[in-house]
Amino acid sequence: MSTNKLTVITINFNNCKGLVKTLESVSEQTWQHFEFIVIDGGSTDGSVELIASCKRVNHYVSEKDNGVYHAMNKGIKAASGSYVIFMNSGDYFFDKTVLEKNHVHLNGEYGILYGNSVFYNEQGYREEKFPPAKLTFSHFIHDGLNHQAVFIKRSLFFEHFFYNETYKLNSDWEFFIYVICKANTAYLYLNDFICFYEYSGFSSNLDVRSSLQHERTATLHKYFPLLTEDAEKLVLLHTKRMQQIVHIRKYPFAWRVLKWIVDLLLFFIPRNGK
Repeated sequence: MSTNKLTVITINFNNCKGLVKTLESVSEQTWQHFEFIVIDGGSTDGSVELIASCKRVNHYVSEKDNGVYHAMNKGIKAASGSYVIFMNSGDYFFDKTVLEKNHVHLNGEYGILYGNSVFYNEQGYREEKFPPAKLTFSHFIHDGLNHQAVFIKRSLFFEHFFYNETYKLNSDWEFFIYVICKANTAYLYLNDFICFYEYSGFSSNLDVRSSLQHERTATLHKYFPLLTEDAEKLVLLHTKRMQQIVHIRKYPFAWRVLKWIVDLLLFFIPRNGK
């Protein structure tokens, strides 16, 4: 069995506390036939000393970079595994047997293999995420894949493109929507928990949400220009109110009442184009 079937890549910058959990998790995997690379951004909090002391690390660098996606690209280029998975500082595998249970699927048949995540933060909040077994364009418009729960065939980056280093938040989303929805890359849902993902709640920040939407819109214009308007409608369909309407449709009587109310409202407002 090749020791280069998989490379685990960890990105870190001044997160020594989170890095401890990540290094322990990787080192404790019951299947150990993988390469382990750590890309540090020039930390000054003791992270470098910790990395150097971890015998399981096969290769590491500590130098200033241009952001997380630049560091991730450095990790991909330094890797020798046929597949890569990112387990960044603060993130860790769901249990000790994750790689033992799933490495058999890293046989070259699939370009993307993904599983479930558990989000956590300092308050200990846990939220399980179950992505769909069938991925669609609609799914990516309102969601995505958590890269800590995805095994990626490394050759895909060389065939298509590396992570967009001008983006702050959505380069992994851009990569996944492109290789799956445009390049039609074969994928497999593993239906297994892969990771605990440190979640700070940053998406509730309005500036961050605005930047996220701007980057996603730029990606759609770049790779899916004819679907951009449809994507805006898909976002609307996924709002809480629209999901409530979809739920009501499951109940015939309630659905008839709702249609009657809508017809009544339409009687008093102009029709489309009038």
